[in-house]
Amino acid sequence: MPWLDDPVHEDHYRTAVFSREPVAYTALRPPDEWLDIRLYPGDSGISALISPTPGGQPTAETPPPHITPPLGASAEAAGTGRIHQLIHLAAALSQTVTVADVINMVADQILPAFGAQGMVISAADAGRLRIIGHRGYDPRSVTRLDGLPLDTDLYTRRSSPA
Repeated sequence: MPWLDDPVHEDHYRTAVFSREPVAYTALRPPDEWLDIRLYPGDSGISALISPTPGGQPTAETPPPHITPPLGASAEAAGTGRIHQLIHLAAALSQTVTVADVINMVADQILPAFGAQGMVISAADAGRLRIIGHRGYDPRSVTRLDGLPLDTDLYTRRSSPA
């Protein structure tokens, strides 16, 4: 649907993502069909309801916040939910000040979005792995990783002497 490749649609989508409120607008489907588009943000992403505009004329109606998306509209949109989580994280990171704030914010947002129980954030420094922060792992295990040479093969099995 090339006619949807318009920044106006992206702006409405972004508004729904950031406000987490329903958004409604009318769009022209070429050559002359007006459609009501309603976007409903939720924990799993954005559900969209697209229907012909009553009477064939454009409207500017906005749905009240208590309206819920149609049953089965987009519960399986896990990928979109993850994108939403990442966009929300990007906005939240702009409020962080310290490295600890960043670690906590990333862990709070990323772990649930991917169903993970732990994470380690690291950086390369002078050919070595430097652990910047972690959540959900035993600190002793994380300490063993900190400072390892980057070319260390952690998965090499040591064979017993013959």
